[in-house]
Amino acid sequence: RRMDAQRELQRLEASSQAMQDELRDATTKLEKEQSMLDMVKSDHDAYRLRINLNQINRKKPRSPRPKRSKSPGQVPARGRKQSPKQKLAAAKELSTSSALPKELSTSS
Repeated sequence: RRMDAQRELQRLEASSQAMQDELRDATTKLEKEQSMLDMVKSDHDAYRLRINLNQINRKKPRSPRPKRSKSPGQVPARGRKQSPKQKLAAAKELSTSSALPKELSTSS
């Protein structure tokens, strides 16, 4: 009976040693992962800081130059730039639309 108790005690001591080794390995692994996480966090913080600095140091847009006044025929509707084809079409339309009232006024 005493032998059984002694064997059981030795078995428990061996398993206790194995558990301590396992705990040490897990602690080491956890410390490594924690240091990796800290490194990632510091990289992320540095990245955010760099973005914020770039936003602060970004060139400010210059104030727009005062525009020269143009004749009404050159200014496109709603501020869009007209292509040469559109300018020709607009000029033809203006000339034909201005010609129609003259014809109507002469016929009456």
